Amino acid sequence: MRRPEYKNEASLIILAICVCVMIAKYLIPYSYNDVGKDLIIGAYYKPFIACGQWWRLLTAGFVHGGILHLAMNMFALYSLGTIMESIYGKKKFLILLLGSSIGGYLFMFISQGNEVGVGLSGGLYGLMASYIYIVIKAGGWNYPPMKRNLLEIIAINFAINFVPGIGYMVHIGGFITGSLLAICFDHDPAYAKLRKNTYVALAVLILVCLKLAVSNISVDSDDQYIGTDINYLNYEVQQGHKKYASKLAEKLDDYYGCDILSYFYE
Repeated sequence: MRRPEYKNEASLIILAICVCVMIAKYLIPYSYNDVGKDLIIGAYYKPFIACGQWWRLLTAGFVHGGILHLAMNMFALYSLGTIMESIYGKKKFLILLLGSSIGGYLFMFISQGNEVGVGLSGGLYGLMASYIYIVIKAGGWNYPPMKRNLLEIIAINFAINFVPGIGYMVHIGGFITGSLLAICFDHDPAYAKLRKNTYVALAVLILVCLKLAVSNISVDSDDQYIGTDINYLNYEVQQGHKKYASKLAEKLDDYYGCDILSYFYE
């Protein structure tokens, strides 16, 4: 009997990108703090996203807070990603992983205050949701050892959300997005009606999130970290990106409703 062939090309590519980003983070000549380094390298940050840097919803997944954070997520990516990539193939796997990560940060944008967010956990929760869906559909819920294993996975990942500093909305958003995408990718004729309804649900979810993103685009004065923004702008000017810093400073002035940022980096 031949052993199943596992494919993990896409998983390894994402893993390699995350490692390279971490190395680059430590090589950045930024003298203020690691938060600033995270911003430079693509972390989630609501004011910058509101000023047009929507790509941070994607790049934040490749940035990690430290070696331990990176190691934990990469272990989960390699172990779970290898299984899911073998099932879905490279293209669908990447859509599931990165789509869930983006969905997680979008949930964070519309529901939480101003925080710097990093990590691929939203995408990993999307993979986990898809894995649970596949196992339950295959009848694993009726098999006591598998049922116990699933309950343990759900309980552990639920408990993680109570750890201080964890972006739980990223996990929730990633899990919901992953669940919907898993159903959309299921071409079993018996699930045709469910799949069609899920297409509609996914479209509605995207529209609702975009509407809420517009209505929740501002941050409270208590959540404005102008000093962090100024340090970031100073760094960009020092690196020869004054034109970019000037444009961002103008947008931040409009966003905060103040007129102070442009005086700190000239």
